[in-house]
Amino acid sequence: MRELLPDLTKYWPTDIIHPYNGKPYEIEKPVLDSKHQHEIIHEYFWHKLSDFIPENSIVIAETGTSEFGIFNMRAPRGVTFLTQILWGSIGYSIGAALGAALAGKDKNRRVFVLVGDGSFQLVCQEVSSMLRFKTNLVIILLNNDGYTIEKLIHGRDRAYNNIQKWRYHKSFEYFGDGLKQTREQAITGFTGMVETREEFEKAMTQVLKETDKIHFVEVVMPPMDAPKSLILTIEGTREY
Repeated sequence: MRELLPDLTKYWPTDIIHPYNGKPYEIEKPVLDSKHQHEIIHEYFWHKLSDFIPENSIVIAETGTSEFGIFNMRAPRGVTFLTQILWGSIGYSIGAALGAALAGKDKNRRVFVLVGDGSFQLVCQEVSSMLRFKTNLVIILLNNDGYTIEKLIHGRDRAYNNIQKWRYHKSFEYFGDGLKQTREQAITGFTGMVETREEFEKAMTQVLKETDKIHFVEVVMPPMDAPKSLILTIEGTREY
């Protein structure tokens, strides 16, 4: 396509092209009630996350809940968003984050990957390579205790949408962090579980300061909470 499109544009009729005069899309500010002042819910999370994403970062969103979440996230200048909505292959994001981190090293671009607990269980072994190749990426795992998007579509009580609970934030330790190695590996920074907004913001502040380290932030969320865009999409598809 890179070779074909420039040649095609030479023959595109310019007399039918009209300038776009629309206004940029405005992201709604979240309306948070007093019941959720400490709990990490999607309405808060995606709005706040952008405060901790530096310019020129690469943000990768997993297929599913995270993918719909970034639709309502304001990006700083120069940020590249990557997601994979076409094939619906859950788990792609961890391998993609490793590739992006290695490719982005030359231009000093840091990778933030957002992945759900269920998707992470399919491809967690790539964390080993992240450590081995000395990456400084940031894994933000959304722990909502199962396949929330599937629960919303097919029913919250279906047993096949539940998963085994893991200590996700211990992944670096499992894959060799702290063991004597024959070669250098990534330096680990924050590795922990956050359950309140205060804990999340404190963890992400550390992530921003320690740019030479790899981090793992496990974010605990209510099992049936979801981004507004996902809920609207599911409600819309039920009409057909």
